Amino acid sequence: MILRALYDYYNRCEGLAQKGLELKEIGYLIVIDKDGSFLRIESRMKDKKTAQAFIVLQTVKRSGKKYIPNYLWDNYEYVIGGSGESSKKNKTFINMIAAFKEQAVNDSYLDAIAKFYKNNGAIEETIKKDLLYDEMLKSNKNISFLLQGEFKIAAEDKTVWDLVLNRNDEGMNGICLVTGQKNSISRLHSTIKLTKDTGPLVSFKTDRGFDSYGKEQGFNAPIGKNAEFAYTTALNAMLQKGSHNKFGVGDRTFVFWASSNSKVAEQTEESLFDLLGITDEELDDPNAKIEQVRKVFASIDSGSLKTSLDDRFYILGLAPNAARIAVVYWSECSLKEFAGMILRHFKDMEVIDTRRDKKPYMGINSMLAAVTRHSNDGKWRNNITPNLTESIVKSIFQGKAYPFTLFSACICRIRAETSSKDNVCIARIAIMKAYLNRTNSNNKKHCCPV
Repeated sequence: MILRALYDYYNRCEGLAQKGLELKEIGYLIVIDKDGSFLRIESRMKDKKTAQAFIVLQTVKRSGKKYIPNYLWDNYEYVIGGSGESSKKNKTFINMIAAFKEQAVNDSYLDAIAKFYKNNGAIEETIKKDLLYDEMLKSNKNISFLLQGEFKIAAEDKTVWDLVLNRNDEGMNGICLVTGQKNSISRLHSTIKLTKDTGPLVSFKTDRGFDSYGKEQGFNAPIGKNAEFAYTTALNAMLQKGSHNKFGVGDRTFVFWASSNSKVAEQTEESLFDLLGITDEELDDPNAKIEQVRKVFASIDSGSLKTSLDDRFYILGLAPNAARIAVVYWSECSLKEFAGMILRHFKDMEVIDTRRDKKPYMGINSMLAAVTRHSNDGKWRNNITPNLTESIVKSIFQGKAYPFTLFSACICRIRAETSSKDNVCIARIAIMKAYLNRTNSNNKKHCCPV
């Protein structure tokens, strides 16, 4: 269900990378001439953390200790090398260049890069003199080559693209569980990049008792290579920096999307991002923004903004894990039903407000900040109660009772901050009111600790 929704999102979105390609940040370029002579290192960093993104061949899938280089781009160890294991990785990169050169004799990039490695025995010593060497080494960013006088980098070389993309698919064929069509099955799935962690969404460990009928790894749950590329590309696109299809709290990352390209679907995605994805400090007028969000959802719920019965809305919660990316939350409903849930949250949290500074208090960041201990430096995100984030998300998006842990944490913070005049702030009042009202409306007994 999750993979199918992501697969459909890829197929309806324009501008996503074609099969076999992806957008990848490459921070530094080794500039060489046609004879392979080293000229300089060129930075493509936008700021301290972000580099320019290029369309390159899809990242190779590495498993275990087998060294496999990416196509004309990779990290420092593969491109430059060093001692020990780094030298072995660099050798695989050089061998890849030689293999491509045999197939494409007159390619200028392959010729120049092959000469670069042949002419410069100790590559590190050759480039160490460059002023950007230390910066490149510490950055841990991807590296590629640039031929003097060219605009496109080596990783964009169409000759190599054709050689790789025109290869016949190898491996087992089968019926894909996502599409229901016969396709070459993906043994290893591409990695998903969260804020700090990277790992596959689907994976099987070998020799751990999870294999069945003699099958290994991805063959246990057959997903075609087309579907595997589509769902990983779609998810990584929604998780990239600057995306308005995600919000994060603590180590949890939530992505959300609609099933259609309609104007209403776009407004829903933007409105949810405004409600959950932006903190109050990032807005010039947060109260006006929240009111705008309320109007959008009210229009959908009332029918002023027309929606189809087939228009669905999806929310996926992800968290880092040792072996793979863990799914901590999944929800699917119609756009109209989803709008009703958001409006109910607004109503439950609403408090008659006499404050002069009317900052909103209904967003998930405001709620969590109100019930979490703040450190001396004012930070609180690392102190969030485990599993509280997804419990609140489930309550908002599914209309369920707010978690007792939220109510309990609210009471605890009020007691712990009795010396502060703001210990009973409007966000905490709203949380207590919403918890008691929604618990009562579900005909469940509630307890009020004293």
